[in-house]
Amino acid sequence: MTIKAAVIGTGSMGQNHARIYADMPDTELIWIQDANADHAQVIGQRYNTRYGSDLTALLEMDTPDVVSVCVPTIFHFEVAQQMLSRGVHTLIEKPIAHTLEEADKLMALAQEKNVHLTVGHIERFNPAISELKQRIQAGEIGEIFRAQARRMSPFPARIQDVGVVVDLSTHDIDILRFIIGS
Repeated sequence: MTIKAAVIGTGSMGQNHARIYADMPDTELIWIQDANADHAQVIGQRYNTRYGSDLTALLEMDTPDVVSVCVPTIFHFEVAQQMLSRGVHTLIEKPIAHTLEEADKLMALAQEKNVHLTVGHIERFNPAISELKQRIQAGEIGEIFRAQARRMSPFPARIQDVGVVVDLSTHDIDILRFIIGS
């Protein structure tokens, strides 16, 4: 069975999602959507797939089995709600939504439609994080009573709709919760 995948938003992360889908066995990248029609064309042609700036028109051509939502955070709810309502399994780049209320609504909709909704917490798959989690679980580090994170990279200029707490600290909080198991 071939999984039909699509990407909405072709900025930095959306291009990564398109590349991965295009390289995955048993997966067909069926379309790329971006509000910037020229950018959608460049990425669509790179992966030899349909593209466009009109999400409704693309959905009328073919509905994906899975979609990556890689638009700015302020649009996560609007786009993900459309996909979940159509029964499409949805991966949203972090954070899940702009507000807690929107996140709760998306989770309820996914449950109602019986589809998967997940957030792209990619740092969980960082080999250093995986190793640290294994060592903690094996008891090699001892009992954890305090944890702290420090971000050492500059804030990316491409992020303009949310601040550092919403865009980057979600990684730190997720990593700490993941490795500690709390």
